[in-house]
Amino acid sequence: KALRKGSEVCEEMAAMLTVLRAVPYAASSSTGMLFVPPAQIGWHGGMQFSSSVFTPVLRRPVNGGAGKGAARKSLCVRAEVEGQAKVIGRRKVAGTRWLDLQQIDYEDESGVKRVWDAVSRPGLPDLCAVAILPILKRKSSPDQVMLISQFRPAVGKYCIEAPAGLLGEGEDLRETAARELLEETGLTVSRFVSDDAGDLLNDPGITPTKVKLLLCEVDLDHPDNKEAAEMGHEGVCGLAEEGEYIRRKIVPFAQFRDSLVGFEREGFAVDGKLMCFARGIAFGMEMAEKLNLSKS
Repeated sequence: KALRKGSEVCEEMAAMLTVLRAVPYAASSSTGMLFVPPAQIGWHGGMQFSSSVFTPVLRRPVNGGAGKGAARKSLCVRAEVEGQAKVIGRRKVAGTRWLDLQQIDYEDESGVKRVWDAVSRPGLPDLCAVAILPILKRKSSPDQVMLISQFRPAVGKYCIEAPAGLLGEGEDLRETAARELLEETGLTVSRFVSDDAGDLLNDPGITPTKVKLLLCEVDLDHPDNKEAAEMGHEGVCGLAEEGEYIRRKIVPFAQFRDSLVGFEREGFAVDGKLMCFARGIAFGMEMAEKLNLSKS
């Protein structure tokens, strides 16, 4: 009798596992149905099953869903809506010389009026800054990348970044980039490689400000760059009257990503745009290597 009962339990468990394996972690936008992953299925008191019936039920949140770690309803269970969100108006709440705090009135896709907090740069367009990534070229050595570090009070750390700055009055992107590179590293642009990176949103959750990332080559063998090339990592650059104490960081282009990871381990913060760019380069190099290996 015990063996027969055990066999029945095993059959029920096998049926249950078969169904669980077939449950994908996805939602259907066309039907509005939610397919539940096994981790969200209530194992105790949340299932009804026998050899012929299996009904998984979502685990109910404890204490009505309040508190850390409480279960949340997935947005995927809602049917598609036809409306489009739109901004109704903006109003300044507070401001300083460099930043304005705004409250934005907007309607969501369902027509519900909501309020959002945001910051912006007063008197400047959304695309108000340019960053420049200089690739250092020299006949006698592999390519390198010139980065900078400077203290960022907002994060309380020294941050590894690309040279960058706000657009100057009457300047175009390349003029600003060349000026900032000279001020922050002492280097002179030899050639711009590309400026088609698109407008990069710094933090779209709180600000509309955007930056353009330009790539350039710097010929270290050129007389204009001789003095700066001899400095290496030594010396402090930037405009002292503006509180800029900028230190140069030169890394091998082939180890761009690994160098940034190393800076993080040393306690530096690393600019997100820079890390994404470096990871993209590393990924491209890895994929090219795999492609070459597959052809050989």
